Amino acid sequence: MLVLIFLLCTTSLFSYEIHRFEPGVDITSSHITDIECDPATNTIWVATGEVFSGTAFGLNRYRDGEWTRYTDYFSSHLLYEYMCDMEIDQHGGVWIACFPIPFDRGGVLYFDGYNEWVSIDTSWGLPSNPVAVVGIAHEDIWFSQPFNCGIIDPEIWSIKSDTLGLFAEMGRHLSAVTILDSISIFAGFIGRVAIVQRDSFFEVPYDGSECDRPVVTDDDVVCWKVDSIIYCFDTDTIYAYDIPNTFLWGNLIVVDSENTFWYARDNLLAAFNPFSGEYTEYNVVEPRSINFLAVDALGNKWLDGHDGLYVFNEDTIVWSVDESEQVKPSNLEIDCYPNPFNSTLRITAPEKATVTIHDTKGRMVADLGKERLWKAEKDVPSGVYIVRAVVGDVVVDGKAVLIR
Repeated sequence: MLVLIFLLCTTSLFSYEIHRFEPGVDITSSHITDIECDPATNTIWVATGEVFSGTAFGLNRYRDGEWTRYTDYFSSHLLYEYMCDMEIDQHGGVWIACFPIPFDRGGVLYFDGYNEWVSIDTSWGLPSNPVAVVGIAHEDIWFSQPFNCGIIDPEIWSIKSDTLGLFAEMGRHLSAVTILDSISIFAGFIGRVAIVQRDSFFEVPYDGSECDRPVVTDDDVVCWKVDSIIYCFDTDTIYAYDIPNTFLWGNLIVVDSENTFWYARDNLLAAFNPFSGEYTEYNVVEPRSINFLAVDALGNKWLDGHDGLYVFNEDTIVWSVDESEQVKPSNLEIDCYPNPFNSTLRITAPEKATVTIHDTKGRMVADLGKERLWKAEKDVPSGVYIVRAVVGDVVVDGKAVLIR
């Protein structure tokens, strides 16, 4: 079902469109463990699995409008592998960190995107099997384990020696790695950051506590989020930017082509550009909780919700380049008054629409059907409520504030 949503705020009207893919139909499971995009082909990769029950493991690929699910152990090594981190290389290959329970399995899993699978574990020289982080640095693959980290040479499938003494100096808790330029690599450790070149490295002053899942802007600035602060590394200096809403703590962050950062907590999604100061929040009531985000080459945001996979766009979802010129209908709207209200809310919505009221967690508070008047019961507390009107597959949402 394609869902079109308008979010009514006190100062302006923001719109967005969202689409949900079904677990068990489109993807292997609702237990999503990572989402990544290959921008060269606009291919979306989604890893799923439940580590404690040992079920629902699978790698899902969305390309050219079709899903392909990989779950067979004998062809893909995925029967017991909990995939906690993914990276896409320049050839479209997928590198996956596997951290299953019990610890006698796991390692680094490689899939060329077509038919070749390689599972790299202790038999290849890994110090132990479980791998928590995997990163691509030029021609090498970096990995981190609970008490070790290292570098894989994919040409000969072997572990490189730490000839620079990087891990001896910076510690064994590698948390992030990304490419800065043709000769330099950005490496993050717990509370420390280093710039690594072929024959040397140096540490950059950093007063943060960690560095996890960095993103790179179009201006080649490396950025990462630690709770209420976004850190940006540019020209040997780390800058810190406070986010507008400290409720949105955590390390989840992605960046779009306009250098706007997207991050979330629960079902509140935010877009923040610290360089221009622009900031927008979207109360996305469909997903129950957002833990993973990815931006595709067309500007869509892919996110989990504990109940499926969602595609979000603050304007209109673009499924292909040919659709980028399409214009969203402008005659879909909803209005609520008075707003804020004390007990009775009048609703203006499309004539054929059915209306329901939801709290900010997505739970239904009232089903009005074709009625356009909501008399809030005495046990309904003060707060923000979503007024939802549905016409066929189209959903129009407005925000109303109840003040007792």
